[in-house]
Amino acid sequence: MNEEDDIDKILLSVLQSQCEDDSDCICAICETGGELICCDGKCSRSFHPKCIGLKDSDVPDDQQFICSDCINCVHRCFSCKEFEFEDVLVKCGENSCGKFYHNKVCATI
Repeated sequence: MNEEDDIDKILLSVLQSQCEDDSDCICAICETGGELICCDGKCSRSFHPKCIGLKDSDVPDDQQFICSDCINCVHRCFSCKEFEFEDVLVKCGENSCGKFYHNKVCATI
């Protein structure tokens, strides 16, 4: 391991400790932090409202938010980044993880 790997692990640990729940701490679209809305669907991803076309006033305060991918049962393979219908992908077995993978990817992990 090199110094960059150590720094990445420390940063990841800090980000994970700052999360309030099991949702991602970075936006699934632009991959930066900030004020995020968390999907309550299967993916558990987080988004900046503007990255998914919402205005701050459109963000539900105490209501459940389900992203369009979860509504449409279409997810992106975390490894190859291709979109597929949910029934073609395998969801990670970790309870708090919302990542999806193709079967062929799972065979190589």
